[in-house]
Amino acid sequence: MQNLISALHSPLYSDIDVSKHLPQKRPLLAHYTSVDNLRNIVVGEELWLSNPLSMNDYEELYFGLQHGLQAIHAHKELAQTCEALHCYNEFTSALDACSRRFDSEHALDTYVACFSEHDPIRDADGRLSMWRGYGGNGSGAAIIIDTAQLNMNELSPFVIAPVEYMSREARLAWINQRLDLFTTTLQQLQINKDNVGLAAAALFQRLLQASLFSKHHGFAEEQEWRVVYFPDRDHEMVLKSMFSYWIGPGGVQPKLKFRLAPLTGITAPDFGLDRLLHSIILGPTHNPLSRRATLRMLELERPSLANRLRVSSTPFRPT
Repeated sequence: MQNLISALHSPLYSDIDVSKHLPQKRPLLAHYTSVDNLRNIVVGEELWLSNPLSMNDYEELYFGLQHGLQAIHAHKELAQTCEALHCYNEFTSALDACSRRFDSEHALDTYVACFSEHDPIRDADGRLSMWRGYGGNGSGAAIIIDTAQLNMNELSPFVIAPVEYMSREARLAWINQRLDLFTTTLQQLQINKDNVGLAAAALFQRLLQASLFSKHHGFAEEQEWRVVYFPDRDHEMVLKSMFSYWIGPGGVQPKLKFRLAPLTGITAPDFGLDRLLHSIILGPTHNPLSRRATLRMLELERPSLANRLRVSSTPFRPT
């Protein structure tokens, strides 16, 4: 079984440039947010992850899954290959079962946290487009984390990776290219009725991951990285106690309130906010009083982080 999964991994993930991913690349990542959320993270030592269906780019997930499944069912060579191997019905049934299982068991508790790759020199004052879009139009804060401090575990339920930016046409072409390679691999492995379900599950998981880590190329300047929690990878449901909710303008939303503290099997023994947090940049529209008050907040709530605060010097005044 493991040999089959390994054999399927190459054609499904061969497009990923490992030099641009953890652990070979360990960038600083900025989380642009409100000062209120900054306080919640500092005081509560929690990072809240959101369900992608409640995010403003939820259509990206729908696009990847819906068009991906449509492309699979329309791929003639894949269908012919499965028919020749006498497992077409089993393959399509297993694929549809994966989709239904995701909807019924995993969609609610799949969670995402979004960051922007941070260059300590070029982005020393933060990035203006990010202040406008996610940092309260300059009145928020950017929390910079150091991924060099992350202990990457292959069994972790989290996947941390950069977002791929593509046009609609490029994404559809990518799906068909993966299907071509996947089909060739099925032929080589001589897949049968007994193991075609594993192949279908591997294909669906790749499609899901690509959907969660891709966006329209119009957002490319965000240089986004995502931390995604996959509940089906959390076999012991270690994080289930952190499943929670938040009541916002749109109603009740599911949240994963991830505690920034050591967690056996998930993080290193010395994992925590003090180690992970590189710096905090206060947005450019804060007045002198607000700046001093934010420093006091850190001195009172988390003295070890007070000397990591700086203020953006970008001369930005929102209209």
